[in-house]
Formats: sequence, structure tokens, C-alpha cells
Amino acid sequence: MIFHKVLLAAFALAFPAMAAAKDAYGSDWVDFREARVRLLVSKPETGATRITGGLEILLEPGFKTYWRNAGDSGVPPSFDFSRSDGIGPAEVAFPFPDLFDDGAGGKAIGYKTSVILPFSAPMTTPAPKIALKLDFAVCGTMCIPLAGEFTLDTAHARMIEPEGAEKLARNLAQVPRVATSGEHARKVERVAIEPARFAITLPWNGPEQGFAAFPEAASFAEILSCDPAPDGMKVIVALDKPPAGVGFGTLRLTYGTRENALEQSIDLDAAKVTP
Repeated sequence: MIFHKVLLAAFALAFPAMAAAKDAYGSDWVDFREARVRLLVSKPETGATRITGGLEILLEPGFKTYWRNAGDSGVPPSFDFSRSDGIGPAEVAFPFPDLFDDGAGGKAIGYKTSVILPFSAPMTTPAPKIALKLDFAVCGTMCIPLAGEFTLDTAHARMIEPEGAEKLARNLAQVPRVATSGEHARKVERVAIEPARFAITLPWNGPEQGFAAFPEAASFAEILSCDPAPDGMKVIVALDKPPAGVGFGTLRLTYGTRENALEQSIDLDAAKVTP
């Protein structure tokens, strides 16, 4: 069975080729009341060993859909490529998300406008057939679970409009890149014991306006604040207390702006405790 894997570092290697793609194939649209969805595949270059594409979700006005970490409520999308022919394990990535009210007093993470969720997979045949089973959710005044199946045979697929291929490239550019060693957190401090609070100082030369951060950890985590610091941006993260004898582990932090987004893994158990 070939199920999707959420990207860490490897998928970043596929971005340059995909972002430069000028032609793309498209499946038929699947129409829901809340959204229209189709599968896209970038036309592979001669000699390519990977195939890249995306799932395009056109949301109706007033609806939103979710990131891989949905926040306080909502359902992250689930992808199953196991019925595909001619590809290896598929990796799914997510463009930089938004934070919005979930309608129940909490915060959700996702997309308030239409989005393309990119994927990449090794090719085992020159003209693979992509089959995707998708489970996802949209929200208006309430959360609505949706499901659909999509197929795209690259040997017989039709080309999509140039605007669609350009949109695919733009969404790829919004996928956070893995921070290099020179961009890693400069300081990680535990500034409160109970409840747990961590202050993370990130090197940041981009604009302050629009800066946001999104945490993922073994326990519930949320961002309390993002403020300019003399040497970058200081992010305060609150985490639920882990079970006795278990550390906080690794925090996966996605941060920046839609045009310049990064992600890195931070060992919270190595943080300096500051009174």
C-alpha cells in the first residue's frame, strides 16, 4: 500500500523543477456544494525521475479548509495514493496557512481562499497513472467532512489552461522551506514551568507585517505571541504538560510570511530554563 507521507526535508528538492513547470495536466473537476476540486500533474521533463503535482481546491465564498494541523477544531486532509500505478510513495506538502476563528471560541489553521496542496513521488514508469482518494473538510458556520476520488492517466490526460499551471507554481513557492543551519533558532528558553512556556528567538530579516508561526508537538501547542527582537523575532509557545517522565520532545515550527516561509525542528527538552 502506498500512503502519503507528510514532507520534512526531502520534498524541498522537488520544488525548483516544479515551480519552473510551464505545462500541467488536469483531472475532471469534482463538484461539492462548498468547493470544486481537481488533481493536477506537472508534465515531466525528459529523463525525470519524479512526478510532481497538486490538489487544487476552489472554495466557495465563506468557506475555509484545513492545514495538516487543523488547530483547536477541524479535520486535516488525508491522502491515499495506493491505487496509483507507476509511482512510489507520494509526499504531500502544504503552503503557508492562515489562522482564523473556528466559530466556537477557538482558533483553526488552514486556508481562507482557494489553495493547491502539492505532492511529489518517484516515477517507476514514464507515464504513470495517478489515483487519489481524498478525505478533507471545509467549514462555514460548521465543519463539513467531504471525500472524493480522482484519477489522472498522464499518457492520455489533457493539458490545463496556462493560468492553472501558473497558479500551481505560485502555490509551490508558498511551501515553507527547511531552515538552513544559519537560520536555526538563536535562543530557546523555558520561561515558565507551570503552565509551560517557551521563548524562541528566530533570526528573521523579512517584514514584521504578516509574520506568523504555527507549532506542532507531541502535546497540544499554541503560539501566544510573535514580537520583534533585536536579533530577529521572538515567538512564545505554550504547551500542555506531558505525562510524568515524558519530555516535551521536538517542536516542529513553521513560521514567516506567505512569500517567505520556513520550518525547523527544535528540541524543547534542551531549552535553557530562565527564572
